[in-house]
Amino acid sequence: MQAAGFHLAASFPLAALQEPHLQGWMDAGYAGELEWMQRHARTRSNPVAAFPRTKTVTVGLFEFGAPEALPPNEARIAHYAQGTDYHLVIKDMLRVAAAQLVAQVPGVWTRTFVDADPLNEKRCAELAGLGFIGKHTNLIVPDRGSWCFLGLLLTSLVVEDSPPPQPERCGSCTACLDICPTKAFPQPFVLDARRCISYLSIELRGVIPRELRALMGSWIFGCDLCLDVCPWNRFARQTEAGPFAPRPVLRQDLPQWLRLTAEEFDVVFRDSAMLRTGWRAFMRNVLVACGNQDDATLYEMVLPWSKHPDALLRLHAHWALGRLAPAEARLWQQECANAETDAAVLEELQLTLKETA
Repeated sequence: MQAAGFHLAASFPLAALQEPHLQGWMDAGYAGELEWMQRHARTRSNPVAAFPRTKTVTVGLFEFGAPEALPPNEARIAHYAQGTDYHLVIKDMLRVAAAQLVAQVPGVWTRTFVDADPLNEKRCAELAGLGFIGKHTNLIVPDRGSWCFLGLLLTSLVVEDSPPPQPERCGSCTACLDICPTKAFPQPFVLDARRCISYLSIELRGVIPRELRALMGSWIFGCDLCLDVCPWNRFARQTEAGPFAPRPVLRQDLPQWLRLTAEEFDVVFRDSAMLRTGWRAFMRNVLVACGNQDDATLYEMVLPWSKHPDALLRLHAHWALGRLAPAEARLWQQECANAETDAAVLEELQLTLKETA
């Protein structure tokens, strides 16, 4: 695996993979609209039955590095998504590793997974002894931190024992829990995805809950807050040039993003993980970020979005207008309410008008 480009790699028997808390987490509703979690629940509850040819899981870890210090930007994008889509890069690295193994052991069976597949990479990395799961539910590698991508290579090779697990070493630190503005951690080591800014800005495609919008700040894709404050990340190296280096085109401010068309979205985010949201949800996020700025000059730029044909975008634009310049927006929103035909947008208008009365 290291010959294929991974910084660390370790293996464990598939039979050791268990997730005893998964069903309870889903039953609590913490998965939100992550339908793929439900689809993969049976596989994750009995991976040996789901992958009968697999005996061993090898976990490859690639450290993409801590973000460089940049001036504050009013449009924030999670660090992992600022370069080339890691699914593409890590998948290619896994294919190289699989080919190298087959060359060494003819006849061996292999299969590769990256992220959105039915095995939990973080749990696998923990079982492989690469690190421990922190209170923010992310993997922590003691001498590297958490700015890492993971890939899985399943094989028919047999390993006898699992490596010893690393002890959980968060101690009394609660920095990651305390900084979360939406309070997405009901308790340490438990994430309520429905309140997580990453979920809200990426996985949720519809209306962002009204009570959470003002808590999302300037994040337009993902969130790094719980990783930024983790003391273990002081050991992370800085991001180097390569596929995961931040693309300069992504360092734009909110007025620039407000001008982005659907056609331009596909060009700007080619080979980027940010394609996942689609233009519609991305612009929804930008409008919410606008509403969280103390900058009334954004009002005129957001105003046309309140007349957009897409009800989802109209709704979030009206919310933003009501926060950017409530007095100026009130008369316009009264006119819009009289003509609005979408029930959700009309409800948003009524709530906004009530708040600015």
